[in-house]
Amino acid sequence: MRPGALAEAVTQLTWVPPTAASLLALARPFTPATWSVLRRDPGSVLLLLRTRTVSRLAPDHFTLPELARSPEVLESAVRHLRAEGEGRLPDWSLPGRCAVLEACLLYARQGRRLAERVRRCDPEKAWAAGLLAPLGWIGLAICSPREVADCVGEAAFARDPGAVQRSRWGIDHAEAARRLARRWALPAWLSAVTGYLALPLDVARSLGADPVLFPLTQLAIALVQQQGKGLGLAVGATVTDLLLALGLTSTRALDVVDGKDEEPDPQRSASEPHSLVDLLQLAAENRRLLAARGGTRLEEELDVLHRALQEQRGREDEISAGDDHWTGPAHPPASARRNAVRPSASAELAAGRPAPPGRRGGCCPGRVRPGS
Repeated sequence: MRPGALAEAVTQLTWVPPTAASLLALARPFTPATWSVLRRDPGSVLLLLRTRTVSRLAPDHFTLPELARSPEVLESAVRHLRAEGEGRLPDWSLPGRCAVLEACLLYARQGRRLAERVRRCDPEKAWAAGLLAPLGWIGLAICSPREVADCVGEAAFARDPGAVQRSRWGIDHAEAARRLARRWALPAWLSAVTGYLALPLDVARSLGADPVLFPLTQLAIALVQQQGKGLGLAVGATVTDLLLALGLTSTRALDVVDGKDEEPDPQRSASEPHSLVDLLQLAAENRRLLAARGGTRLEEELDVLHRALQEQRGREDEISAGDDHWTGPAHPPASARRNAVRPSASAELAAGRPAPPGRRGGCCPGRVRPGS
C-alpha cells in the first residue's frame, strides 16, 4: 500500500459497520441483555452516538440503552447497508482488528470502573468513551487489519508509537480520529476524547471536552498502559495529576482485570436472517407504529381527563353558588343545600325574571301556615 493511501481510505469512511450480531440485537425487542451485546462492538456504539438527536445533547442528557430503543438508529443502519451492502460487516477476530478491539475493551472496562468509583458521570458513558478513544485505530483496522498488525508488530512501536504510525501512513491515529469526527459530526465531548487525549484538560475544555469524562478517560487509558497494554495512546497529564483532578487519592483496586467479560461476544450470532436490511427496516417501522399508537392512546386519555375535570368543576361551581346564599349552620343538611342551590328571589328580580310565588321578598322559600 502506497504511503498515504490508508490515511485517505480511513478519512473517507462513511461509518464503522456494526457486527451482524449487534444489528440483530438492535432489531429484536430491547431486553437488559441487548446493551451487553451492543457495548462490546465499537461500530454499534458509534451508530448510537451518531444519531442527530445526540449531536445536540450534553452527555448527561441521555442514556445509551435509551438510544438503542430508537427507530432512528435502525433507519440509519438501513441507509448505510443499502448504500454499501451487507458484505462489509467486520470480523473483529482478524489479526490487527483483534488487537484494536482488545485495547478498546480494556480502556472501556477501566473507564467504567473509575466512573463507578468517582460517581460523577454515567458508567456506561465512561465505557463508551474508553471504547471509542482509539477511534483512529478503529478506522484503520476497518480499512486494513493487516497494516495495523504490521504497525503494532514493529520493534520501534513500543518506544515511539506515533512516529511509527506517521512513517507508515503519513498520519497518526489521533489525526485520523479528528478527521472522522469532523466528517461524522460527532458530539464535541466525544470528539475531544477521540482526538485530543494528548492535550491537558484546560486546553481540551476549550475544544468541547467534558470536565469529568475527559480526565476520567485519560486516567483509564494511562492505567491500562502502565501495565504495558493498549495501543500506546498519548495522554496529556500524569496519573497523579488525573487522580487529583478526579478527587481520588490512590490507585488501589484499579488494576485492570484480565478476565473475560460475561457479556456475549458480538461476533456470535445464532443464525443470520436472509437480509439484515429487511429485518432492520421492519423493526424500525414497527417501532414507529408502536410510538404512534402510544401517542393516540395518550391523546384519548387526555380527552377523558379533560372531560372529567370539566364535570368536576361544574359540580364545584354549583356547590359554591349554594354556599354563597347559606346563612345557617356551617354544615347544613343535604336538603338545605339542595334548596340553597336555587337562586334567591331578589337575584331573579335583579336578573329581570319574576320570582315564583311564595318566594317574593326572601332568599329561601317561605312556609305558608294554615289559616294565614
